[in-house]
Amino acid sequence: MRVCAAVLGLCLALILMEAVVRTLDGYPVFSRQLPATRAAAPRTEAPGTPVLEYVRGLPLADGVNRDWFNRSPAPLPRPPLSPELAAVAEQIRPLTVSSEMFKRWNTRFIQERVCGGDPFFRQFPGFAFSYDPPEPSALPPYRYLADVATPYGLVTNRLGFRGHEISPDKPDHVIRIAFVGASTTVGSRSQPFSYPEFIEPWFNLWAQANAPGVRFEIVNAGREGISSPDIAAIVRQDVAPLEPDLIIYHEGANQFTFRELIEEAGEAIVVPSAVDSRTPLPGSEHFALIRRTDVLFQRMGRNAGAEPRKPPYRLKWPASVDEAHPNPDAPLLPLHLGQVVSDLDDMGRTAATGGATLVVTSFVWMVKDGLIVDRVNQGALYTLLNLRHWPARYADIRRMADFQNRVFRAYADSRHVPFVDVAASFPLDAALFADPVHMTPDGDRLRAWIVFQGLVPLVQERLAAEQLPRRDREPFVATPEPTTLPRAALECRDFSRHVLVAGALTLGGLRANNAAASVSGDRPARVITPTARYAYAAEAPIAASARKPEPGVVHVRLRVLSGQVTVGVLNPARSAFLFSSTLVASAEHTDLYLPIRRSRTRVS
Repeated sequence: MRVCAAVLGLCLALILMEAVVRTLDGYPVFSRQLPATRAAAPRTEAPGTPVLEYVRGLPLADGVNRDWFNRSPAPLPRPPLSPELAAVAEQIRPLTVSSEMFKRWNTRFIQERVCGGDPFFRQFPGFAFSYDPPEPSALPPYRYLADVATPYGLVTNRLGFRGHEISPDKPDHVIRIAFVGASTTVGSRSQPFSYPEFIEPWFNLWAQANAPGVRFEIVNAGREGISSPDIAAIVRQDVAPLEPDLIIYHEGANQFTFRELIEEAGEAIVVPSAVDSRTPLPGSEHFALIRRTDVLFQRMGRNAGAEPRKPPYRLKWPASVDEAHPNPDAPLLPLHLGQVVSDLDDMGRTAATGGATLVVTSFVWMVKDGLIVDRVNQGALYTLLNLRHWPARYADIRRMADFQNRVFRAYADSRHVPFVDVAASFPLDAALFADPVHMTPDGDRLRAWIVFQGLVPLVQERLAAEQLPRRDREPFVATPEPTTLPRAALECRDFSRHVLVAGALTLGGLRANNAAASVSGDRPARVITPTARYAYAAEAPIAASARKPEPGVVHVRLRVLSGQVTVGVLNPARSAFLFSSTLVASAEHTDLYLPIRRSRTRVS
């Protein structure tokens, strides 16, 4: 009887403990199957205690009150979807690209991707909302739908930017600041505010005390997944017509790769499919107690959140680049910084034409040598650092991030444009990050505060010189919006209207450009690529007769017999693809249509 009573008491204790743990962890108490993730904690807009400590340690710009840090923007209204969008939202609910349907895609971009064999649009339900670009270019790839509160959190104004409504024509006594960049600028759809949105109420509080009668407006022109050529196009097409006074460039992630500098050092470099993967404990899908035990094992297991072992390698630093004191115009800048510099120049010219000032910022990467990560609560940080940049060690990622910021500063100095050093003031505290570059709400608020402190002296100087505020110079020319959103069929158009340039590209001109590669035959040519990843195998120059300023298309018909290959159009420096498509082994031939946008290119 005593044994039975003890067993019964133990079972009751376990049941009670299970109920308590489920309650504490946010799981349903009476559910047989636990959700894959815990219920999110109630969201609060008030900053947490740790970030307030960091703010107390930062210097203040003139006229700024530290208490303003606690002020949040007004919440945005969320009107219901139109019947058209509500029907589409229901149609795409089971698809993996649901949020991508709430964008208007550049028709030229659609054609490039569909005709180039890119599988992205194959996930769409046969169409995409579209627009014809104002320039003959596939850049940028998309715009957000205008005046929509999407089911995924993003709320846009009538101009298609994240945030509240603004008048396209800048009102009198308004200083308009546009923020451009990628996902770190537009912000997470799941968070109530992006970092630029915090800055507007702070600037207006500053104006009340220091510049009565002046009002500030913020335009968040960021879009996720884009790079500097797209951002330059956005500045030309969508930002410049709004006549901003300042244009803030903040980006440093989507072109951040240095695999071309990595050289094997005795051990083959193979990118793993996962980092230290493990199987959850049996029963963790049903019992919160077992799941907690599983979490404990994850935190105490192999590496315990430290950097995993990686194969040895060497970094081949370009001889033409001074790492400590970089010249932004030096050839062969790593991290695609040559392209970034060229696009910053384009943005600077666009800004100057409209009387605006381009402002460059440094970029924050959450990485450092010896970093220990909580792999349960910071799994994305750990995974992205170790998979996306494999086999790069944390110390080298930090080294490259610091180098990138030195280039940004050197660029600003050489072009005499303002520079805001966000990275110098931002603490490398993993609790402020969702992954290596995206931040938590507190992290975004702190980034906004640092940018705000950097912009106040610039605005103060322009106000004193009576350069701000500036009157609107030209009426905004609005494009009439259709009653229903245009839709593009996801099919490759007929290219017969293009004029065929005889001899523009011949298989006879295809040559191996790597000692480990070979090219044989003529019709068809057979290319054997090197076994090393990211190595060019062969290239064929495009004839001078085809090097024209008008956009063109290279038609390539090929079949991959084994492995995977990337075929693309190289830039003149032969350092990066202007456009490329990656294909895997197949029994069928594929027709690729590779766009040419510039006069000096070659196919590789």
